[in-house]
Amino acid sequence: MHSVDEARKQLDQREHLENRESLRWLAVYQLGHYGISQAYRNDLLPIVEPSFAQNGLPEPSGVVIRVAADGKSWCARWPTVTG
Repeated sequence: MHSVDEARKQLDQREHLENRESLRWLAVYQLGHYGISQAYRNDLLPIVEPSFAQNGLPEPSGVVIRVAADGKSWCARWPTVTG
């Protein structure tokens, strides 16, 4: 059975696994750089994004990185196939 939302509409899972694995890889890079400089970087996407293809994502992937001004926190998101 497919997942459904509270209105019983089917949830779109296309590229979910691929994106999750790509974001996990991005997190590994962020943690590595944080350990060196004690700050997260907002310029890692061009370095990491080419590896997303091995997870099945197109390039550009649409992933967006946001890093706090003090470099102490970050988040990333991607657009779903359906927007």
